[in-house]
Amino acid sequence: MRTGSKIAGYTSGGCFAVPIVGVTSARSENERIQVPSDYVDCLVNLGCVPVVVPSVRCDYLAVASRLGALLDGLLLTGGGDIHPRFFGEEISAGLDWVSEERDEMELALARVFLELDKPILGICRGCQVLNVAAGGSLFQDIESQVGSARNHRLAGTADGDGLHEVSLSDGSRLEGMLGCLRLGVNSKHHQAVKMVAPGFEAVAWAEDGIVEAIESRSHRFALAVQWHPEDLFPREDALALFQGFVSSCREGIGCQS
Repeated sequence: MRTGSKIAGYTSGGCFAVPIVGVTSARSENERIQVPSDYVDCLVNLGCVPVVVPSVRCDYLAVASRLGALLDGLLLTGGGDIHPRFFGEEISAGLDWVSEERDEMELALARVFLELDKPILGICRGCQVLNVAAGGSLFQDIESQVGSARNHRLAGTADGDGLHEVSLSDGSRLEGMLGCLRLGVNSKHHQAVKMVAPGFEAVAWAEDGIVEAIESRSHRFALAVQWHPEDLFPREDALALFQGFVSSCREGIGCQS
C-alpha cells in the first residue's frame, strides 16, 4: 500500500481542478461497506477526490442520477459475480457469491454515466458491469463454459510473478494510452465478457481468446480492463491508464491536461 499521498490540484493555463470520482464498493459479510485502498490511493496520487459509493438498497436510478450530476467520473471496482438475470440468463454451474444490491447500484450508475458521457473506468468486475450495463453478456464461469481457457484466477505482481500476456488492438484508445501491443497483466476473475455490448468493442485478449478489455466507440472515455492495474501502480502502463481516466475527468470540468 502506498503512503504519504496528498490531494493535489491540477493547474493548466490558470485552471485549477480537483476531479471528484465515485468509487464503487462492496458490502462485507459483517455488514461493512468497503473498498480496497489501492483504488483510492491511485486516484489520490493523481489529484482526485475519491467518493466511496455504498451498495445499499435504494431507489437506484434516482441515486445514480443524482451522483451522475455531482461526480466527474466513475471507477467501477473489482469484486464478486454479477447475477445472470441482468443479462437474461439463468444461473449456471460455477456462479459464485452475488450481491444484487451491488449489481443494481453499479448498473444504474454505469448507465447514467454513459448517458451523460462522463468518464468511466472499469476494473475486473467493473469490466463486466460496464459490458452488461451497455447490453452485453458474460461467461458466468470461464472454466466450465470455455473448455480451452487458461486459469484467470492469478494474482500477479509488477515483477512478473503470476502475470499472463494480453494482446491489444492496434489503433485502439487503450493501445494509444499504454503504447504497446502486448502486455503482462494480473488476473483475479472467473467471469468474463461473452457478447460485447453494442457500441463497444473488444480491444484486448488473453492468449486463450478471453476478452481482457473493452472500450466505447462513441463516448469520451468509457473503458474497462479485466486485470488489476491498481495492484501494479505505479508501473508505467498502470499509471498511464489511470492518468488517461483522470485527464478525461479534468477535461469534463474545463481543464485540459
